[in-house]
Amino acid sequence: MRRRRWGDAGDGSVSVATLRRDVNAGGVLADGEVDTSWSQAIRVGIGLWFVSWCAYLLFATVVTAIAPSPRLDRGPTYGWIFRVFAHWDSGHFWRVAAHGYLSRGRHDVNVAFFPGYPLAGRYLATLLGLGHTTLGDYQIALALIAWSGAAVASVLLYKLAAESLGARVATVSVIVLLAGPYSHFLMASYSEAPFLAFALAAWLAARHQAWIWAGIWCALATFMRVNGIFLLAGIVVMYVLAARASQEPLVQRRAAGLLLPLGALLIYFGWIRAATGSWGGWFIAQRKGWDRYTTWPWRTLHKTLENLQLATSRVGDYQTTMELLFAGLLIAALVLFARRGRWPEFTYVGLTALSLMTSSFYQSVPRSTVLAFPIVIMIARWLVTSRHRVLVWGVCATSTLLLVINTATFVRGYWAG
Repeated sequence: MRRRRWGDAGDGSVSVATLRRDVNAGGVLADGEVDTSWSQAIRVGIGLWFVSWCAYLLFATVVTAIAPSPRLDRGPTYGWIFRVFAHWDSGHFWRVAAHGYLSRGRHDVNVAFFPGYPLAGRYLATLLGLGHTTLGDYQIALALIAWSGAAVASVLLYKLAAESLGARVATVSVIVLLAGPYSHFLMASYSEAPFLAFALAAWLAARHQAWIWAGIWCALATFMRVNGIFLLAGIVVMYVLAARASQEPLVQRRAAGLLLPLGALLIYFGWIRAATGSWGGWFIAQRKGWDRYTTWPWRTLHKTLENLQLATSRVGDYQTTMELLFAGLLIAALVLFARRGRWPEFTYVGLTALSLMTSSFYQSVPRSTVLAFPIVIMIARWLVTSRHRVLVWGVCATSTLLLVINTATFVRGYWAG
């Protein structure tokens, strides 16, 4: 199978040459070629991530000083920057990292969280504590892993977008990722950031038809979150399209790497079976801990609308509204991917949307859009190429306002995502 760079004719993407007619992109070399080097990606990605990291911490400092919350009065007094974004599910990750999955019994709901992130946190905390780990060590370790994941994801997203759409769209893609309405989850002690780093590495490898590496990175992403299986489906579609374009057989030895993510899933589910006595232990934990179970999409929508009517607080009313709006965003993105023949992206985002919209009710839909990097790139391209500048500025202003509201809500210990 002949290797093609993402952007070459035949893979459905827009070439740099085509986009250059529409975008006066930066990062252009003297000979007219766009700079898609790793050095450029690292420089821009790390630079933008560091600026966002400082901005988030500064904003959190101001918010917690002006509007302190009793929800923040817990944990050690030191290491504030490592725990100001550590709320809600962060406690589950701390508990798994420090005490294992079954610290509260055989049917502990913590098994709902895949092992990659908390295990990495445990090993790093052990190093930080020199064998005498404390709660603070686990908090620091999990925060450092999340922040590192966000930094790596920024670099890889720039590289991915620059190779097909140019430097300007790539830069805006990173900004959209780091400053979107729910991007505060890339600062939180959650598994989103490390998952996104591995997912982008897998997608980039697949774009270069390095299928073994794509499988390895996707397997690591699967150890972080179940979304790795949705990612695998998108990569498999990419593989099939590449094989058809080159008129080569589908079954090839180097495609065996794409089985690794399934192996990762089976390893974890097999451990759950051994520990809890049930292959469905993960699903049981989802239902027991968060009342999540699979149902028909119209029932999911009906329950969500019912929750909106019965909301007893402004925060609950607002977040349920955001769940509905971002579900609409996912559907709109799927329509655009289908119209443009972007079937790998359609598959990954589509399965993500399907899992969310067939749950008991819409839950964490906005947070999940942070993982939908094809949508991030699509939005960035629209922001750069759209001639409706008033609309563009309106979207940017609205997104920034939502980011401010959501980040302020989250750092005060209330749910925002």
